[in-house]
Amino acid sequence: MLQRHLAGTPVKIGIGANRANTAACFLKRYGHISPYKHGGSDFEKRFSENKQGNCSYSDQIGVAILDDGMQHISLWRDIEIVMVNAMIPWGNHQLIPLGPLREPLTALTRADIVVIHHADMVSKKDVEAIASEVRKVKNSLPIFLSRLTPLYFLKAGNMSCKLALMDIHNTLVLCVSAIGSTDSFVERMKKVQLLRSLV
Repeated sequence: MLQRHLAGTPVKIGIGANRANTAACFLKRYGHISPYKHGGSDFEKRFSENKQGNCSYSDQIGVAILDDGMQHISLWRDIEIVMVNAMIPWGNHQLIPLGPLREPLTALTRADIVVIHHADMVSKKDVEAIASEVRKVKNSLPIFLSRLTPLYFLKAGNMSCKLALMDIHNTLVLCVSAIGSTDSFVERMKKVQLLRSLV
């Protein structure tokens, strides 16, 4: 899906069971721009040259984002962002296989930023409770809130065809999902349907 939506852009999508190895192969193949090599100005200069039509750096990677990389302890990184699902923040507080946590909450000491996702799907009190739990582990962590905001539907088989959200007004909707947290998807669809019915 990402490859399809980002086609024609400089973004490169690596897919593989060993994500760190896939990223390393991309960096070896394309090279990378280091903002630290000659200070931030080198990074800015290269992007400026790209905008002016100089393609010598166009394939080099400036930023690498690794999904689910926190447990890869030996992996070098600039910043560690932890996403917390507001609808089921810590599950039953148990580690795999007894629960959903991959590490105890004390692992948040290694994080640089926490994002509480689906923050609009729970009460303000619940969001504050999650933030409080995070600050108990690391008080200095910046905490951001995020939410999914659907803009339109894409027609299956014809991704160039966009359907307005209003098109599902008074329509029976079948939700099919393969994501980890299906509840958030279903609740989001209910919210969209409710908003459309109020218009």
